[in-house]
Amino acid sequence: MNQEKLTKILVDLGLKKLDAKVYIMLSKMGPQRAKEITRLLKVTKQQLYPSLKNLRSKGLVNSTLEHPARFSAVKFDKALDLFAKAKMEEAKIIRQRRGSLISDWQSIVIREAEDKSAKFTVIEGRKYVYSKIQQMIQETKNQLSMIITVPSLVRADQFGAIDALFDHPLKSKIKFRFLTEVSEQNVKAIKNLLKKTRAQPVCFEGRTPDLGQRLSNRILIKDDDESLFLIETEDDLYGAQGEGTGLWTNSKTLVKAFVTLFDDLWSKSSEIKKKVVEIETGKPAPKTYILSDPEIAKNSFLGALRSAKKEIVMIASLENLLDLWKEAGLKERVEQDVSIKIMTPITVENLRNVQQLSRTCEVRHLPASYLRTTLVDGLHLFQFKTPISEEGKQTTLGRFENAFYTNDPEYIDKTKTMLYEVWRNARAPSAVTLEAIINPPKLGVLSLDNEKRFQAYRKTVGYIEDPDYDQITEKELLQKI
Repeated sequence: MNQEKLTKILVDLGLKKLDAKVYIMLSKMGPQRAKEITRLLKVTKQQLYPSLKNLRSKGLVNSTLEHPARFSAVKFDKALDLFAKAKMEEAKIIRQRRGSLISDWQSIVIREAEDKSAKFTVIEGRKYVYSKIQQMIQETKNQLSMIITVPSLVRADQFGAIDALFDHPLKSKIKFRFLTEVSEQNVKAIKNLLKKTRAQPVCFEGRTPDLGQRLSNRILIKDDDESLFLIETEDDLYGAQGEGTGLWTNSKTLVKAFVTLFDDLWSKSSEIKKKVVEIETGKPAPKTYILSDPEIAKNSFLGALRSAKKEIVMIASLENLLDLWKEAGLKERVEQDVSIKIMTPITVENLRNVQQLSRTCEVRHLPASYLRTTLVDGLHLFQFKTPISEEGKQTTLGRFENAFYTNDPEYIDKTKTMLYEVWRNARAPSAVTLEAIINPPKLGVLSLDNEKRFQAYRKTVGYIEDPDYDQITEKELLQKI
């Protein structure tokens, strides 16, 4: 930790900036006379002596009886004890005098007019933000909902917010819900928190988003009537102290929007306990969803593509694929030896793009009557209701509406077998003639047994029969090629 961050911590603990610099310098350099201190810090004696007086009064600096006196700093661990004791004394005095202070206040306040208009308050400084969180927990009557990161959850615990929850007189009746992202890096912290809550008679539920979704916002919602929107950096627990900012409001419109956002994310998330088991055992629990929100569906889809480690198999339009190529980081996946197999309708217009794409991944021709389907690492299956032939009629985001997702191993295994059967029968760009592109025949070279087997797949991946195409024989097809 550098000197600038140390200075910031000491200022947060109640020292003035010059006092903090003097204490750090004495800790680094050892006992010094006032003359050396002024020279090293480039300050005047008039500035230094009030600072030394403040530090001595707090017990952070000692001085000798000799003349001129030498000043030395107490050890940092003892200094922290002194700071903690001082803060506890301040809190004790406020608690002791709370009744008389309220009484004195009421004696000078004539009348508090009832104001029902929406209010907004910006709270700056991490300790004040977490004090507000603690206050909201204490005032909760029915339900408290949080979207929060694991580091922020740990800080809330350090600031006493979790203890406020356990000390709540209605803790057995109030529902406490929180959404957070659980990963291999923070699973230990989550387990410690769950262990702490297990011994308490509280309704404490936690969930984590699925499909690689990110929780970009941090929000606290109390009883659906007020909320706190947190804005803070993800620095280490001490270096970022004092940089937190929160926007509190009781605006019904905003609070309702936050509640809707939370409930939607909550319905599409998994229990944290199950997620912890998944991480520790490496075996994900089967899940199947219809993702009605196109934004969530798109982010989930992109997250799955970015997480690919072995193979991606796709039935997609080339237009949609080119839009996603950068956004999904598919180039990086190829560079990391991820195999990408793409089945797409090849036309005169997109043939050149197909040839360029074929340099980095495998591409084969497929009729436009298939639904878009993507299988990632044999673990994540996405299907989109709009067939490739109708995709151009929708907006980019609209293509993701009501997406189907599953990681059910049994369902995926069946679909994987069928996808590979389609892949084996699809045609590589080098074998596609312009005549076949312009007038694509419906392949009729499959045996009757194969055709029956394909009927089951068409029900799964949403194949749409096109009555306008005529069946042709294998001999006729070879003549066309």
